[in-house]
Amino acid sequence: MFKKKKLFTVIVVVVFLFQSMFSTGIYASALYSQGIHGLSGISDVKCGTYHSLALNQDGTVWSWGYNSSGQLGIGSDEDKSGITEISGLTGVKAVAAGDSHSLALKKDGTVWAWGDNFYGQLGDGGYENNSEPVQLEGLTDIKAIAAGGFHSMALDQDGTVWVWGYNGYGQLGSELPERVTSPVQIPGITGVKAIACGLGHSIMLKENGTVYACGDNSCYQLGDGTAFNSANPVPVAALTQVRSIASGYYNSLALKEDGTVWAWGDNSYGQLGIGTIVSCSMPSQVEELTGIKSVSVGAAYSLAVKSDGTVWSWGNNSSGQLGDGSVTNSTIPVQSSGLSGVKAVAAGYSHNLALNEDGTVFIWGDNSKGQLGYGTMEKSKNPINITGLSDIECASAGYSHSVLLKADGTVWACGDNNAGQLGNASRVSSASPVQVTGLTGITKISAGWYNSLALKEDGTVWAWGLNCLVMADGSREISDAPVQVEGLGQVKDISASFHHSAAVKEDGTVWTWGDNFAGQLGNGTTSPSVIPVQVTGLSGIKAISCGNNYSLALKEDGTVWGWGDNSSGQLGNGTTGVSISPVQATGLTGVDSVACGFFNSMALKSDGTVWAWGRNQEGQLGDGTMTDKTSAVQVNGLSEVKAIAQGYFHSMALKEDGTVWSLGHNDAGQLGDGTFEMGVYPVQAEGITEASAIAGGNSHSMAINENGTVLSWGNNYHGQLGGETYVMFNAVPMGLYGSPPSVSSDIFEGVLTLTYGAISGTSSYEIEINGSVIDNGKNTSYAYTLPEDGQIPAYRVRSVNLNGFGAWSINKPSRDVIGNVLSDAVSASWGANSNVDGTLYSLAAFNLSGSLIAQTPWETGLWGTVTGLQPETPYLIRVKARNEDGAESVWSPIGLIITKDAGIE
Repeated sequence: MFKKKKLFTVIVVVVFLFQSMFSTGIYASALYSQGIHGLSGISDVKCGTYHSLALNQDGTVWSWGYNSSGQLGIGSDEDKSGITEISGLTGVKAVAAGDSHSLALKKDGTVWAWGDNFYGQLGDGGYENNSEPVQLEGLTDIKAIAAGGFHSMALDQDGTVWVWGYNGYGQLGSELPERVTSPVQIPGITGVKAIACGLGHSIMLKENGTVYACGDNSCYQLGDGTAFNSANPVPVAALTQVRSIASGYYNSLALKEDGTVWAWGDNSYGQLGIGTIVSCSMPSQVEELTGIKSVSVGAAYSLAVKSDGTVWSWGNNSSGQLGDGSVTNSTIPVQSSGLSGVKAVAAGYSHNLALNEDGTVFIWGDNSKGQLGYGTMEKSKNPINITGLSDIECASAGYSHSVLLKADGTVWACGDNNAGQLGNASRVSSASPVQVTGLTGITKISAGWYNSLALKEDGTVWAWGLNCLVMADGSREISDAPVQVEGLGQVKDISASFHHSAAVKEDGTVWTWGDNFAGQLGNGTTSPSVIPVQVTGLSGIKAISCGNNYSLALKEDGTVWGWGDNSSGQLGNGTTGVSISPVQATGLTGVDSVACGFFNSMALKSDGTVWAWGRNQEGQLGDGTMTDKTSAVQVNGLSEVKAIAQGYFHSMALKEDGTVWSLGHNDAGQLGDGTFEMGVYPVQAEGITEASAIAGGNSHSMAINENGTVLSWGNNYHGQLGGETYVMFNAVPMGLYGSPPSVSSDIFEGVLTLTYGAISGTSSYEIEINGSVIDNGKNTSYAYTLPEDGQIPAYRVRSVNLNGFGAWSINKPSRDVIGNVLSDAVSASWGANSNVDGTLYSLAAFNLSGSLIAQTPWETGLWGTVTGLQPETPYLIRVKARNEDGAESVWSPIGLIITKDAGIE
C-alpha cells in the first residue's frame, strides 16, 4: 500500500478566475406569467442560465435569450429577445440547457451539442465553442440527456450513464481529469432510468426507485448526510420509491410515487420548501405539497406542477421567479398566479417556462438577456423605472434607434443597428446605450431613419449608418462607425432624415446631400448627390429640419422656407405641389424653431405658441380635426412652449414648466399618456415635470430631465427606449438604463478589495456580499476580510441615482477555487504582455495572509510551476511581469488553490 504523488496542472489566463461564472444583473423582470408570441405545438422546454429552448412537436428546436457562447445554436453569438429556429436541427425528441451550452437528443438516439465548450462540455473532443449543433461521436442509443453548469450527461438505453465536461468536483462520477472532452461511461452504475445535473453535481434515479449522486457536496447537495465531495456515486440517504428527480445549483429534488416532494442541499433562500432557511444534508419533505406530477429547480428556488395543472414555487424571488406577483422570498410553496393546464415546467437561473397541455408556453422571472422571449408582443401601460444614464444634453430619435449627446461631448446610441446606425462598429442591436466609436467634442446630433449625424466643435460633420445616398463620404456602403462628411466645414446646424441630410454653415447657407427624386435637395434639380450641394437662393438661415423627402429652413428674420415633397401640404405655402427650390411658408413670422415630421410640419413662435400644417389624418396638427392643412394653423391648448419635436405621425411640445405635451398617432404609446388612444388635442405625458429637451422618433419619444437623466416611451421593438429589454411598447415614460459598474478585485493579507469605476450622476453604490446588501456611499472601493478558510464570497455592485437602482455588475461566484491540487506543486499559464518586448515573468504562491511562500525564477515563458507547498493548505497563486529595465508590475491574481495530500492505493 502506498501513496503516489500527482502533479495537478492548472491552465488559466491571468484574469480568468475573477471573471463571472454566472451573470446576474437584473434589468427587467416579469412578476406574472406571460405567453410567448409565436410559440405553439411545443412538447418540451428547458432553461439555461440566461437562455431558453423549446422543442416543437415537429422535432424542430427554437431558442432565445443570451448567446455569448453560441448557446442559441443559430450560427452567431448575437443575443435574441425573440424566438429563433435552430437551422438544420430536426427529428429531435428532447433538449437540455446548461449554463451556456445546450444539448439535443434526436429520435435516432444521437446527441447534438452547441455553445460554450471551455470545459469540453460539448463532448466533441475539443475546447472550441460552437454556435451550431455538432454531433457527439460514440453516442447512438441514448434515451435521455441532462446539462449541468459546465458538464453534460446522457442515459443509454441499457441503463448506463455517459458523462463529459467539467469534473473539478467529481461530478462525472469517477477519478477523471478536470476537463473531459468526449463521453465516458460512469463505472459501476447500471439500471438508471433518469438523470439530472446541478451546477457541480450529478444525480441518477435507478429503476428500483433509489437515487445516487456524485460531485460537489459543499452545500449537502449529494444528500448522503455528509459535506464531503464524492467522485463516485453515493446513495442519497433514506430515499425510496422515487418517480423523478431534478437538480439546481446547490440543491436537489425528488418526486415520489405518492406525489410528495423531497428536497436536500442548500437552503439559504428557502429553496427546500421546509419552512426554514436551514440547509439539509439528507432529504426532507417539502411542506404542504401533495398531488405533484413534475418538478424543476432553478438557481435557488424550486417549482412543482400539481396534477390539477397549477404551478407552485418556493425559494428566491428577487426577479419574480416564483410568479406570485411579488419579489418576496418564500420558504414554503406559493401558487404561481394565472397558470392552469400546465403539464411541465423548466427553471433557469432566475427565469421559468411553463408548458401547457395545449402546447403553448408561458414565461416569467428575470429577462436581463431576453430569455423570456417576449421581444415582439408585450404592451405595457405601467411605468418601468430604469436608471444609470446621466449628464445628457441632447437626444435625437430615429426610426427605430435613439442617439444621445453627453455633456462631455461623447455620443451614445441604442436600439436597432441593422444598418450600423448605432455607430459602435457593429451591426448588433442594443437595448442599452452604447458609445459611438471615436466621437469626441460633439456639440449637436441628429438621428435619421437608419443613419445618424454629429457636429463637432470644429464645424465638421460626421455620419454613420445607412449610406443609400444618405451619407456623404463619397460611397453608398453602410458604415457602422462615423466617417467625416467631405467638403463640409464651419457648420452650425445639422439634420438627418430618411433619404437625405442637410447642414447649415456659419455663413447662413444650406447644404444638402442624398436622394433627390422629390427635389428635397433644393438645388433646382431632381438629381441625387453623394456630396453636399448648396440649396438655391437661400441665405441668412439659422436652423434646418429634414422630413420625409422635404426640408424646412428657418431664417434669422423668423420666416420659414421649404422645398421637396408637398403632397400633404407640408411646405405650408398653400399648395400641394412639389417644389425643387425653396418657397416661403405663408403667414408665418416671428418663428423661433421648426420641426419636420413624416408629412407634417411644426413651428414654435417667440410668443410660445405652436403652429402646424401638412398631414393631419392622425390629429397631429392639434386643431381638433383630421383634415390636412396646406398653411399653418395654431395648435389648440398650447402656450408657454419652449421647444417642439416631431415623430413619424405624432407631435411634441415642451412647456416652460417642464411638462411635455403630445398629439397625434398613439398606437405604440408614443404620446406617453398611459393609453394607446389617438390625440387630436395635446395630452400631457405622465410623470414628467422637469424636462429640458424632447425628441420624437418613428413611434417612440424621449425627454431629457434638468438633472441630465433621460426618459423614453413608445415603441421598443428594437430596444430604442434604452431600457435593457425589448418589451415592445411602453405607454408612459421610463428612465434609461446605463451600464453596470465594472468591478475588479484583489486579495492581499486576507482582505478582498473590490474597486469599480465611478458612474456619472450616481448618488451612492450598493455592494452585495453573499446576499447581504451594503450601502458603500460614494466610495469606489470596498475591503472585505476573508474568513479563516479563505473562501471568496459572492459579490456584485450597482449604482443608485435619483431614479432608483442601476443594473447589478456581473456576479462573482462564491467558489473561486479552481480545483484540488493533489501534490506539493502547482503549474499555471498566463497571457503574454503584448505591449512590451522581452518581458520576464515569475509565478508565486502566497498564503492567505499575503506572505510569499514560493516563487519561480524570472523567465520569458508563459508557464511556471511552484513547488514546496504544504498539503491541505490554501494558497493564492499570482504572476508578475518585469520589463528589460527591471521595472516590475504588481502581482496579478490567478486564483485560489487548495492542496490536498491524496493518492491512490
